[in-house]
Amino acid sequence: MQSTESRSSGVRPTVLVVEDEWLVARHIQACLQSSGFDVLTPVHSARSAIDAALHARPDVIVMDVKLDGEMDGISAAREIARHRPTPVVCLTAHADRETVARAAAGQAASYILKPFVERQLVSAVLLASHQRSVAGQGLLWGVADDPVRAIAAMLAGRESSKAAPTATPLPDAAVRLSPRERELVSMLAEGARLSGIACKLGLSTHTVRNHLKSIFRKLNVHSQHDLVEFWRTKVPN
Repeated sequence: MQSTESRSSGVRPTVLVVEDEWLVARHIQACLQSSGFDVLTPVHSARSAIDAALHARPDVIVMDVKLDGEMDGISAAREIARHRPTPVVCLTAHADRETVARAAAGQAASYILKPFVERQLVSAVLLASHQRSVAGQGLLWGVADDPVRAIAAMLAGRESSKAAPTATPLPDAAVRLSPRERELVSMLAEGARLSGIACKLGLSTHTVRNHLKSIFRKLNVHSQHDLVEFWRTKVPN
């Protein structure tokens, strides 16, 4: 095990990945390893994250917020901080105000939304590692004093930029889909395969198929072909 002193003197930072989707965990691991980080074996639950953080003593933790079990990633980060302050990069598809506020209160170093851009994740981990070696603690929310407001502003900008090109309202059936479901169908309509969609969104193929089942029920279609035809003919570009 590397000592804190050796890490701060040039040895590449050690990262713990906590993600309950196995394929996503491996993708994150490969992404960080290719960028020069020393990545520990990923763990898949809050309890195993706490144990690994206290025994392996990583420099940074990349933590999925929604984990299977009684404890989520934010609660795990808070428990880890009680014993050994470690920067945590929260990685999740959930960006509601309550979740963001809990992440900030739990001493998350930063908050990245899925689907994430690899360089965004790498930059966040680098900043978190630098934060640990230089300052020890604190939040990395850019220049914003209020991380909740910063995330809310970011999301508002994202939604407005998505909505701007669309002058015609979506049909009633499509409105029933969640933003993630609409994104998935749009990618299907553009010819993407399920495996490619899963990789781009940072999800497992199994999760993408579950999303499809939900979409089929909501739109009353029975195949991917029917779904794509509906989307191309009923939903404005």
